[in-house]
Amino acid sequence: MIRKLQQLIIENRYQRNTPAAILFDHLPKCAGSTLTSYLLKQYPRRLTFQINGHQTHQSVRKFCDSPQDQRHQYSLIVGHFAHQTIDYARPDMLRATYLRHPVDRIVSHYYFVKSQPHHYLHQAVMEQNMSLEDYAFSGISSELENHYTAHFSNLTPDQVKAAPQAALEKAFHSLSNDYHVVGFQDQYAAGVEALRQAAGLKLPFRNTQHNRNKRRTASADIPSAARKAIRQTNAIDIELFELLKRHRRDGLYRAPQAAAA
Repeated sequence: MIRKLQQLIIENRYQRNTPAAILFDHLPKCAGSTLTSYLLKQYPRRLTFQINGHQTHQSVRKFCDSPQDQRHQYSLIVGHFAHQTIDYARPDMLRATYLRHPVDRIVSHYYFVKSQPHHYLHQAVMEQNMSLEDYAFSGISSELENHYTAHFSNLTPDQVKAAPQAALEKAFHSLSNDYHVVGFQDQYAAGVEALRQAAGLKLPFRNTQHNRNKRRTASADIPSAARKAIRQTNAIDIELFELLKRHRRDGLYRAPQAAAA
């Protein structure tokens, strides 16, 4: 009953003030659950495609294989690997993603996995009693090694390793040309506010964090060996992140003219 009432409120708000369509590409441990929760309050369920986090690739494939009129009815697409729907979604969608420093992301990833018994990596981490350094070198998931670069370049981890500079350039080009809003976790509220203004969303954003692990060690306090391991296995991501930050203004990445051309 409560959920039905909530949907009626959302539907009524949407009909009174129809915001722009949004595609939110949610990267793991980049505060995406917070933004997803906010966006789901703005769009009716009937117009929302939320990628199934437990069957990500099947869910994306299901969307892409659907008839165009069905795909184009969605005004909100959210979830991991949402970038794979860009060429299949309606072309007028505002495309957004948010990043955090790669070292901090891996630290957060490690402690989150340890705290979540149902996470697909939890059993391996606990059974092998992995330290953070072990985790960084483990290779048990593509999410742990230059994930940004592989994600935005649409290359496999092996392809990224084989030609790192080309992969970096391809990822940077994608972020510069395929996304309207690229925000940063350390200025998250500013990044979400930019999306809110661009899309015409009426609800104010309250930065109430979801999926936050209060037991994790702060990045500044992690052992130097673990930090070195993370930097080694995510060197290309760090280079990409620093490149984006050099073009940051008002909390957002602003594509240089050379990349946008």
